[in-house]
Amino acid sequence: MRHGRSGNRYIATPNSAVLLRTALTGAVLGSVLGYDLLYTLYPLFVRMIDIPRSVDVPIQVGVGVYYGLPAAGIVVTPVTIAFAWSTDYSTAPKVVAVEITMVLAALAGATVLTRRLALHLRPVRA
Repeated sequence: MRHGRSGNRYIATPNSAVLLRTALTGAVLGSVLGYDLLYTLYPLFVRMIDIPRSVDVPIQVGVGVYYGLPAAGIVVTPVTIAFAWSTDYSTAPKVVAVEITMVLAALAGATVLTRRLALHLRPVRA
């Protein structure tokens, strides 16, 4: 059996067949396991996060979070990359902790700003 390229045709080596079979097996098992896990835990997540119908959420909060979090992510990504570049892409725990804090602060800031704006614009109930 020839290995590598033969003219314009590629002849698969025995190792590539093993690699492909392993990758496909892992993908199928991961997909099935992920689906089962999501199917099982979804009701629990809904019960943990869903708010009661009696709570009145201003539409500005929903719109602000929907558009504000991705915008915060877009803004903080180059900042985090610049910080990583300035530390020579260090994986030291302190550097990684600062990067995580930067991202979480941007997302929390976007959420707080959205809530503050929505509550500021909300009419006062008598």
